[in-house]
Amino acid sequence: MLIAVGLLALVADVHSAPPRPEREFEKAKEAYLKKDYPKAEKHLRALLKDAPDYVFAHLYLAHSLFYQARFPEAIREYERAAELTAKSGEINQDDERLLTDQLGMAYGLSGRVGDAKALFEAGIVKDPEYAFYYYNLACAEAELGQLDDAISNLKQGFARRRHMLTGEKYPNPRTDDSFKKFLNEPKFEAAMKEMGF
Repeated sequence: MLIAVGLLALVADVHSAPPRPEREFEKAKEAYLKKDYPKAEKHLRALLKDAPDYVFAHLYLAHSLFYQARFPEAIREYERAAELTAKSGEINQDDERLLTDQLGMAYGLSGRVGDAKALFEAGIVKDPEYAFYYYNLACAEAELGQLDDAISNLKQGFARRRHMLTGEKYPNPRTDDSFKKFLNEPKFEAAMKEMGF
């Protein structure tokens, strides 16, 4: 699975934070942007004591745990953020895409590849133009040994490569561990050449 490259911007505005924990959110935001994920985690956990249903606190706690390679813990927070979002509709499309991408990768990195595959399939149904859902689905399929499906989804993602988040670039599958075992496979090599990799 491809781990998201670069620092995720903390897009939630402090004014959307509940009034009392606003200071904790600011401290978390500052630590997160400095990549001090343990410190961000501390402030986000403190915020959640006062505001247990604050979606962005769960989302960025999950990101902070993810970047500490604490994937099972990150999964719980991503799932909680997704559950709250389904009820409130509180996050925008970019944040929803990040949530789904990161949750799926956390599943994959925790050995729950089937869950990752199902999540990305559902993401495609809901948001069929977002290229990374296809790419990440292809990663899951490659991990499961489903080369034909993986190639198909790599091509579909590549065809949608203009539909990505700002700063994202369609990755080269040759450099992704998920496809390592297929590097000398003629079908995979042909698909890579077709896509220009």
